[in-house]
Amino acid sequence: MNGILRDEEAVSPVIATILMVAITVVLAATLYMMVGDFGGDTVSELYGSSRADYDESNGGVTVEMRSINSGVDPEDMDIRVIYDRREYFVNAEDVSWIGLVNGQVRSDSEARFSIMDAENNDGEALDVSNTNLLERVDLRSDGTSGAIRAYF
Repeated sequence: MNGILRDEEAVSPVIATILMVAITVVLAATLYMMVGDFGGDTVSELYGSSRADYDESNGGVTVEMRSINSGVDPEDMDIRVIYDRREYFVNAEDVSWIGLVNGQVRSDSEARFSIMDAENNDGEALDVSNTNLLERVDLRSDGTSGAIRAYF
């Protein structure tokens, strides 16, 4: 019985070092992912409510976006109209804002605009001759995810 060798080491020092480095890298990556979003923009997701009205007297569609989250700069807004599977855009100058404080959106702010002012990237004006082809209006803001949508 004295001739049996007993090795008390469970793992060699090289493998133990590799495991420690791997665990350290995984922990550092996890910590980076958790803390990486801190210090960015104050508004991370755009939200609010919307209402769209079709006014037959002037043939126009007006859209109201309400309860937009605070801290969004109206100049960073992008309004996209989807009509007949094509994109049209409303200029920021054509949007009427109600309830801004120091040029910033508050929770009770509203954006009102007519999609009749929309143009596509080629400068072609939107002609809503068939309202059944009007799909939706998206209000987006730079630096945020999500959109406020009005469906038709």
